Amino acid sequence: MVDINAGKPGMTLLLAEEAHYRFNHGRVGYALGNSWLLPEFLCNAILLHHDIERFTSAHCDTASAEARLVAFGMLVEQVAALRDHGGLVPDWIPSELFVLRSLGLTPEDIVLLCEQTATEEA
Repeated sequence: MVDINAGKPGMTLLLAEEAHYRFNHGRVGYALGNSWLLPEFLCNAILLHHDIERFTSAHCDTASAEARLVAFGMLVEQVAALRDHGGLVPDWIPSELFVLRSLGLTPEDIVLLCEQTATEEA
């Protein structure tokens, strides 16, 4: 399922999973987190981690723990993509400003993170 949808936005993957399996990995992660008695904000971040439109809307509280966790996940995914193949993850363009604002970062900070991770791996 992931290979077929590689390079496509996260919501495309979720819709494909829903069509094929009648559930998606966000819902599975949410249920697993609940069964482990994780706090609700963590479970919600797992559930909604591909719902970029929710977090980029004007009504989103980007300072909430849930939003910051989703932003952090997007940041980690993007840093890995830049480090590994120099490109952008499919959801980066619509989520970049949300990530930067939520985490108080600049684009230069992200470049520095990529450089630091590449140095640490060497």
